Amino acid sequence: MNLTANPSIIEDTSGRATPLYPTPPLRRAPLRVGLLLDDLIVPAWVAHIVNDIQASGFARVEFAVRDAERPQRISRSRGLRPRLRNVLYDVYAWLEVAQWRRPGSPFQPCDLTSALGNARLLHVAPVRDGDEQRISDADLQRIRAERPDVLLQFACEALRGEILSVPTYGVWSYHHGDGDAYRGEPALFWEIHDRDPVSGTELLRLGGEPAGDRVLYRSYGSTHPHSLELNRQAACWKASGFVMRCLRELAGSVTTTTTAPPKTSCAAIVRQTPGNVRMAQFLAHNVGHKARALIRNRVAVEQWSIAWRRGARLDPGAPRLRDMRELACTRGHYYADPILFRHADRDWLFLEDYDYARGKGDIVVVPWGTEGPTAAARRVLALPEHLSYPFVFEWEDQVYMMPQIGGAGGHVSLFRARRFPDDWGFVVDLLSGHRAVDATLHAHNGRWYLFVNICEAGGSANDELNLFDAETPLGPFRPHPQNPIVSDARRARPAGRLYVHDGRLIRPSQDCAGDYGRAVVFNEVLELSPDRYLERTLGRLSPDWAKGLVGCHTYAALGDLEVVDCKRWQSRWKVGA
Repeated sequence: MNLTANPSIIEDTSGRATPLYPTPPLRRAPLRVGLLLDDLIVPAWVAHIVNDIQASGFARVEFAVRDAERPQRISRSRGLRPRLRNVLYDVYAWLEVAQWRRPGSPFQPCDLTSALGNARLLHVAPVRDGDEQRISDADLQRIRAERPDVLLQFACEALRGEILSVPTYGVWSYHHGDGDAYRGEPALFWEIHDRDPVSGTELLRLGGEPAGDRVLYRSYGSTHPHSLELNRQAACWKASGFVMRCLRELAGSVTTTTTAPPKTSCAAIVRQTPGNVRMAQFLAHNVGHKARALIRNRVAVEQWSIAWRRGARLDPGAPRLRDMRELACTRGHYYADPILFRHADRDWLFLEDYDYARGKGDIVVVPWGTEGPTAAARRVLALPEHLSYPFVFEWEDQVYMMPQIGGAGGHVSLFRARRFPDDWGFVVDLLSGHRAVDATLHAHNGRWYLFVNICEAGGSANDELNLFDAETPLGPFRPHPQNPIVSDARRARPAGRLYVHDGRLIRPSQDCAGDYGRAVVFNEVLELSPDRYLERTLGRLSPDWAKGLVGCHTYAALGDLEVVDCKRWQSRWKVGA
């Protein structure tokens, strides 16, 4: 298929990455940031934060506080006998690092010397009380003289005392885990142990006691089913963006205090490193889980299919499906990502058609009538890359398609129908330079809004929903000031076009906690403007209308016609994979 656009069609050849955030207003002076470090050698995800601050233009690292006694304490600790009670956990953690830590890991050591530039280095000798540390009065005066707006704690020990009130906007510290559910050690291990489908990560403003810490930013991602290292890698890469989001909000604020959610409840049990008995049980379950997954993947594949019905539309507050019929699919293929579209008084169903043999999908269309499909599916768009999620819409008497290109492509591209529905020409890249998935457009109050999941720094593309707006669907699109507007794998990723139900604007989304495409979640959009976004979850559509279903992730409706895709595990022989 010739994909060269007509001369009259706009084409973006800039190649620049689309900004994810608006530029904060200029300040008379950048925010003054200090670092609390154990050493100048830090993990790559921490170095990423520092580099972003230095390149921001509205904040700058002015100084770093280093623990002068840490090398001696590490040297003394080498003579301690091994923790025999926790030896199985230590072996597991070591094997995880050996297997999964590669170049590009967020834990690769990086030297901050060049990134700090002219920032001053202050050596302090903290006073320790167990696992906590306090800064002496003399060192407090030195830090206070730097006039910090924010102190970022990347040191290991818990920090308490007067130091917490020295910065104008407090001391910020990470907690890898949902503080309302998991406290203690090891970070992000107990979520795997408990088979919790989500793992939380928080940026806190320290308050002196755990109950006094305030959440500045919180995000939820899917828990890796068995790997502690991979669970931590995804969480840390994603978390590397939290500091800049909060600093950006601070830089654009006219107030003198940060706005933070209420205090964490701290009702969670404080966990400890598992003993050998508990760890042996965990490892046995873990090995069994991996063995079952390995066997399943050898003999079966994920098979998506399309289910449809006509009649009363489901209630997004209590979504249920029944009397569903399945659309037949060619052996060796599957159908997914249904998008319904009405053109010239005819209904059309656009789909991803995935070919197991080629390992990629194309876009097909099925003409639809009162009693179902009126003809076989036919291919309408094919590229060298995998294609999916064929979002089709109309504007100014022209029909456009915005498919997902690649598994998590670096751009969001728009095509126009030269001859509907069989011939499409490239128009413009609406977004570029990011891992973006399932882009969805919606026209509202005279503007066009682009919802798209974007993986900013690393980890999963399922976790964070970003929003952009423009005067036309051709762009240029500008980022929303609340980006990402959702940071939760349980409801971020789009699951079809927005629609109105009983006067309420509904945004379907995917629940990807624990596994991609577990269910469809329906959210009511309460506010949608270039400056404000707010939604609330109404209901969750589980894949329980037919035996053997394990997931569903795209919903479409047109009149009294409803279509949803659904997933089951099928033998490779049966589907021809």
